[in-house]
Order: sequence, then structure tokens, then C-alpha cells
Amino acid sequence: MAQVPQSAPVPGGMPDYFGIYPNYANSPRPTINLGSGAISGGIRKFVDALPGLGSANANNLGQFIPIATPLTNPDGTPVYPGSDYYEIGAVAYTQQLHSDLPDTTMLRGYKDLAPAADGKPHFLGP
Repeated sequence: MAQVPQSAPVPGGMPDYFGIYPNYANSPRPTINLGSGAISGGIRKFVDALPGLGSANANNLGQFIPIATPLTNPDGTPVYPGSDYYEIGAVAYTQQLHSDLPDTTMLRGYKDLAPAADGKPHFLGP
């Protein structure tokens, strides 16, 4: 069977997922106004650190992967002796996902409902 020649990928065109060309991130480079510092035309890549485990390892946006807090009785004893018990709720909230984006991205995430937890919703990403 003869191989059909393929054209080179076109920026902004349909990706060639299974052809002979490698896939690449085709996001435009941002333009930075040197006078005002305003950024337009795209977002910078790899400028935000990945969130770490626990609040002590938050990234530059304040994001971190929370450690769930076991629910306890008011006297500090476990709710169910011999095991940890967690209460986690799903909530809607807004968060900044990238330094070049506003902090108004609506998300659904998880919130630790234990009284000793930080009380903020989180998601496993940026």
C-alpha cells in the first residue's frame, strides 16, 4: 500500500494526532507591554509552581494539596474508636488558576468539613 503524503501542521489548524508529525502545544506567546507591564495575546507557560502537599508547601498562588483532618469528638477522642472518620463536602468556589488569569474561574472542589481543617475548598490540579 502506498503511503499518502501529509502536509505539515498548520498553527491553529486541526491537530494531526496519529500522523507523522509530533503534537505540540499551540498556544500563542503573550505580548508584554513594556510600559505598563500588561500581558495580552496568550498566557506564559510554566510560571506557576505545582501545589505541594500541605499548607506549608503552597505554590505562588496559594494552592496546595490538603491533608484531610480526621473528625473527632469535642474532647478530642475519635468519633469511631479504632478508625479515622472524615467528612468531605463538594462546593462551588472561585480561584485563580494561572498568574496571567483573573481569580474568577468558577470551580467545583472538595472541602474538609472537620472543625480543625482550614475550611477552604481545594481541587487536585492546577
